Amino acid sequence: MYGIDQYIQQLSINPDVSSLPADYAQSLEAELCRYIEQIGEFESIQAAGEILIDLGNFQEKLATLSFRYNLELPDKLNYFVKLYDRPDDPTVREELYLMVRKHGDIWVDSDNA
Repeated sequence: MYGIDQYIQQLSINPDVSSLPADYAQSLEAELCRYIEQIGEFESIQAAGEILIDLGNFQEKLATLSFRYNLELPDKLNYFVKLYDRPDDPTVREELYLMVRKHGDIWVDSDNA
């Protein structure tokens, strides 16, 4: 199984793919859930800062899959790409952090739970 960086690199060579393989999509969803769980373990946004940055990098890679390569993402990943569309914005990072701390996940306002 490729990491997301390797998958993007493969797509740059062979862009004729329309959707993610199901097992790969599941592994990306599991990675997202691990990030969310890690964020929930921190008592402050400052302490969660590095994970939030890593999550922003992950979001950017998912956005690349979706927008540059027009791959259809599963609902949860697509929802996350739109929810965290400005990971460089401190307000967006704080809102995500507070949502995770309050609800334990990010699917509370979504039909994708």
